[in-house]
Amino acid sequence: MDNQKRNIIILALCLTALVVVLGYQWRSSSSEPVVPVTRTIRDFIATWQCLSCEHRLEDRAGPGPLHCPKCNKDEMYVTAKWSCPQHGAKPIFLQYNDRGRPSEFRFKNGTWTPAMTPEGGWNIGCPQCRSPMTPAEALRPAED
Repeated sequence: MDNQKRNIIILALCLTALVVVLGYQWRSSSSEPVVPVTRTIRDFIATWQCLSCEHRLEDRAGPGPLHCPKCNKDEMYVTAKWSCPQHGAKPIFLQYNDRGRPSEFRFKNGTWTPAMTPEGGWNIGCPQCRSPMTPAEALRPAED
């Protein structure tokens, strides 16, 4: 009889644990849906540089140009370093569209070129060898 009572107690404990686990999962799944955090380019700090006088400042990234406080021209754009496997890191200037997506880029003395391919990939190639380049700097989150 002791063996039978022990088995019944163990079975009752297992069933209770199963009910608790299933109840917790059901309760957790019926809670508010998880809303993903979305970020825009304005959520990051960027270096802005004037194409005319090369004055630099740190501010939230976004569409340019900004007004340069040094030379009074509207020629400040976000600048970032991109790297070629063969020729190393090079600074580029970026222009963003109204939705905060990169629309154009250029090197210091180059022309504005589409930043993205029609397929949606980066279109930034090394000015020396045309190899695809990759970002050489991490994004810096802005603090609110």
